Amino acid sequence: MTEVTRLTRLIHSESDTYPVYLSNMAMYAPNTMYGATVDSDLLIEFGLEVVHDTEIPTGDVVTEGRPELISGEWYQTWVVRSYSEVEAATRLATAKTTLQAQAETMRVTQFDRGFPHTFGENVYHVQIRNADRSNLLGLRTVAKEVVAAGGDMTFEFRVYENVVVEISAAEMVAVADAAFTAATLGYRKTWAVKDGADLATTIEELPPLTTEEDFFVA
Repeated sequence: MTEVTRLTRLIHSESDTYPVYLSNMAMYAPNTMYGATVDSDLLIEFGLEVVHDTEIPTGDVVTEGRPELISGEWYQTWVVRSYSEVEAATRLATAKTTLQAQAETMRVTQFDRGFPHTFGENVYHVQIRNADRSNLLGLRTVAKEVVAAGGDMTFEFRVYENVVVEISAAEMVAVADAAFTAATLGYRKTWAVKDGADLATTIEELPPLTTEEDFFVA
């Protein structure tokens, strides 16, 4: 005897109708009242029998087959097949598009947060979005001129953490140069993933997405 719930799969053996659930009982036992659960023995008189779960096998495409009667008990069966050429191609194309979109999202997110840079005793992040790099280029030009003239000028620079740091002209040049290097590296890693996705001929050949920890690591 098995306790049948609203999720239990049943088969109407006479008509070979499957799956049947308690919510379908009115079709087989009109004017019959039942609770949230029913003993399987009580359903036999209506031709309804429990289909026992079986382990889902591994494979490209796995679908449920018709139940099989074994030693008087019904059991799930499974049909396993490989992807067709069309399915495999569609799956690969979708995976490529998804990976390339993830790579671009990673780049945008990392550029928005910026790369870590040490300012004195603290490590903050320097943002390198398009507008940030343009601003850094302008600051570098001014700072370079100050350094060349032997001048002494302090620059106020706001980092991702919304902290304003005061740095010298030489340090400002170093920050701008580091930003150029970080942006170049970030684009290189992003395109490596995108290009790798383009060249992949199977799912297994798709390159891994660059992690946040490694994004600005050469």
